Amino acid sequence: MNELTKEQEEYANRLFNLKRRIYDASNIKDCFNHKDVCFPDLSEEVDFDGLSDNDKFILVVIIYDMRDYGVCSHVFKSAFGWDKNKVYAIAKNEASIYSEILWDDDGLIAGKGYVIDQYVKTRMYELYKEFLWHDISEDIPKHRILLFDVDIPCIYQGHTKGCVNDGTFHVFIPEYAKYTELPNWPKEENGWSHKNEIAVTKDNIKRWRFLY
Repeated sequence: MNELTKEQEEYANRLFNLKRRIYDASNIKDCFNHKDVCFPDLSEEVDFDGLSDNDKFILVVIIYDMRDYGVCSHVFKSAFGWDKNKVYAIAKNEASIYSEILWDDDGLIAGKGYVIDQYVKTRMYELYKEFLWHDISEDIPKHRILLFDVDIPCIYQGHTKGCVNDGTFHVFIPEYAKYTELPNWPKEENGWSHKNEIAVTKDNIKRWRFLY
């Protein structure tokens, strides 16, 4: 990824903080006043309370970006009663959001809409994914599949799925890894296939977060 300027990094942080206002069951750190909001073709639970018009604009662009869409001016008319002139006046002050031609699923031009600068958007999602991690000192939900950041000496270091059942920590063999890339991962009694999961200690778990 290209190195961001100071201004781009600040803007990515601004977008990250706004994204936290979109309901996400994986985000249990924030407690916003989410409300159902129906946009054309989309329905989301969002907290717009106390936001400026510029922040509302950005938040809607983020919502549509999460579905890989750009957002047309008429969406803001439906959501906030804004005409095209007001949308344009707001958008022109947002350096990392710009207007481009949009395409529909059939490859046809679907008008012009607002999108986020690719590098700033990537950084926003990086910040959000990092934000979702929980320290190992926090209570870990039981009997639920989670993502663990693990350090199992001589076996595996990195991210993989896992769970806590009856006080025992279990981690699953990484889905993306070929068995030959994990030569020390424990094998089944037959000596051929690797175990799908192994028991570890809490000391092997560095962080955890919800998968989705």
